[in-house]
Amino acid sequence: VPELEPVALRLSAPLPQITTLAAGREALWLGTTRGVYRVDRATGRTELLRLDLPEISHGEVHVSAVIEDAKGELWIGFWLDGLARYQPERRQVRRLLPGMEAAGALRSTSIYRFLPDGEGMLVGTNRGLVRYQRDCDCFRGLNSPDWDRLEGRGVIVSDLALEPGGAVWAGSWGTGLVRFSNVERVIERQVPVDGRADALAHPMITALRAEPDGRLWIGSYGGGLQFAPAASRRAGEFWPLTALPWGERRVESRFIWALDRTDGDLRIGTGHGLLSWSDRDARLRDVDAGVASVRSLLDLGQGTRLVGTMFGLYREHDGRLDRIALTAPGELPTAAQAIWSLARWDDEIWAGSGGGLWCLGEDLEVRARVEVGTEAGQLPRPVVWTQNSATQG
Repeated sequence: VPELEPVALRLSAPLPQITTLAAGREALWLGTTRGVYRVDRATGRTELLRLDLPEISHGEVHVSAVIEDAKGELWIGFWLDGLARYQPERRQVRRLLPGMEAAGALRSTSIYRFLPDGEGMLVGTNRGLVRYQRDCDCFRGLNSPDWDRLEGRGVIVSDLALEPGGAVWAGSWGTGLVRFSNVERVIERQVPVDGRADALAHPMITALRAEPDGRLWIGSYGGGLQFAPAASRRAGEFWPLTALPWGERRVESRFIWALDRTDGDLRIGTGHGLLSWSDRDARLRDVDAGVASVRSLLDLGQGTRLVGTMFGLYREHDGRLDRIALTAPGELPTAAQAIWSLARWDDEIWAGSGGGLWCLGEDLEVRARVEVGTEAGQLPRPVVWTQNSATQG
């Protein structure tokens, strides 16, 4: 069993509100409401990344997405200020805004999500989806004609998923689901259809998961969970979706927030209860119907999984959930805290909560903590809505 060393954040001043987190090869990147902070892997030293962008608040701006790609380049998505690409080795930053020649099809100033796509990068915005291509060093649009008709109101891309063959699924907040094929990016769209029980159940997509066999899982904000087998999808035809049998479960359980499958059954985090779907007998089971508002799932292997909820952190093993007390050594147990996100960074586990940022060791003991407070070295606001746990490319 490897020994784990705590990662203590060495702060010279309080951090702003953390909006997103990404683990790189040598550093942990924190996106905040006042820029990007770098946490050094070896020392834990935390410092603001000084971007040479004086035209946008001296480089200290609201960051809404961040990711380090396979080549070590940092992608930074801003709220209302476009995006930037930062090369740490050269200390060079390149800012992109709609209208710039290098921005190509990028039409939005608000960036929500990054997803590596082979040699490219998918960029989800509030004006649709674009893809960066390294072969031309350019941004090309992946756009639906229905999205074009919504100009002025915006199309917020809420989640992205890649099929094994390279097709892209984009879930939006209010306009359904769109698939862009891997050949010429042909568009096919799924929306609710009156009178059809096999149509998309809800236009607000909250969770997507593409399986290796081509099946797509679709979770929505009130429509439960549906799936589309690869065999049922035929170009130019209506794609029938299969809905899981929800039975008499509470209506809050139809709000899907998290999906996870490493081996075995699919785990489903809902607004009320953790559920499990088995392909073996096509049954939906309650793992724990009383755990409310599951927002994050993290598989730890060997049948163990962490479950982050609005009311605390749980460990699932053999179908049983036990609460994990987020308590630093020598402290009394704290009140249950909302766990918005979970991520693994090497042999450490990072939990973004409503009361601070936690680092857990292999035995789920608290190794490091940054609290919310007014003192130096504390966070003035609750932290970490989303995390990206691995360098991808």
